Amino acid sequence: IGVASGRHEAFLKGLGVDVFVDYTKTPAEDAVRDVDLLIDTVGGPDGHRFLPVMRRGGHIDPVFLGEYHRERAQSLGVTVRGWQVRSSGTQLAELAVLLDAGRVLVGVDAVFPLSAAAEAHERAERGHIQGKIVLRVVE
Repeated sequence: IGVASGRHEAFLKGLGVDVFVDYTKTPAEDAVRDVDLLIDTVGGPDGHRFLPVMRRGGHIDPVFLGEYHRERAQSLGVTVRGWQVRSSGTQLAELAVLLDAGRVLVGVDAVFPLSAAAEAHERAERGHIQGKIVLRVVE
């Protein structure tokens, strides 16, 4: 399940999303039920709205800080856990193999030279990004 505005539907389906929800037409929490794992890449004060769509025993993993009512999550049998990536050289090598094989796909919104980091930041602030913003360190 992928949730975004309608203009991102083809992009997400190209990444392998089976079910697409256009949040500008239907709130995601009204479109899905019995979710096992939710990765919240938006965060913010409304994260708790996803608690009722989760299956008992499900997990919500917010990438950014969000507001989840811990007591309500516990009463629904939902685990909310934050995480950070701390990768090792071995993990990065394994990831490179998956990327090269096309098993992991990455969307890139824009690439900037390191000298244009301020412009890259401005691009991020404008929002509506489709993929990652990359700073190229070496030309």
